[in-house]
Amino acid sequence: MAGIGSPSGGCSGPIGSYFSIVRFNFWGYDPGRTAAARLRYLNSCSGAAENEGIVSLINAMYGEVF
Repeated sequence: MAGIGSPSGGCSGPIGSYFSIVRFNFWGYDPGRTAAARLRYLNSCSGAAENEGIVSLINAMYGEVF
């Protein structure tokens, strides 16, 4: 079933890059800044404008995950 299990070879690099984006402030981990930076990364991908709903959903689910 699609979407279940491990990412395919073509997706593992971008997924790793997405989750490696982590932002901190004076007090430590900053989930809001992390989510904003990850959203900028997703929006830099080709096709992001055509898939705005999916991009927003992905970031809503995983944007603040540390």
